[in-house]
Amino acid sequence: MEKVRRVVIFPADLYRQLCAIAEREHRSMSAQVVHYVAAAVAQAQGERSAQAEGR
Repeated sequence: MEKVRRVVIFPADLYRQLCAIAEREHRSMSAQVVHYVAAAVAQAQGERSAQAEGR
């Protein structure tokens, strides 16, 4: 899988919270952000699919 590097600026409190979650789940900060974004995209695509089917 090709990867793209992107700089994201987080509010300090959110960054600390994400770091704590990543540590608990044995992921790097970057991997945790990718995990959350991938889940959000999958959910959004599912919602769009359901709306297209009239659910």
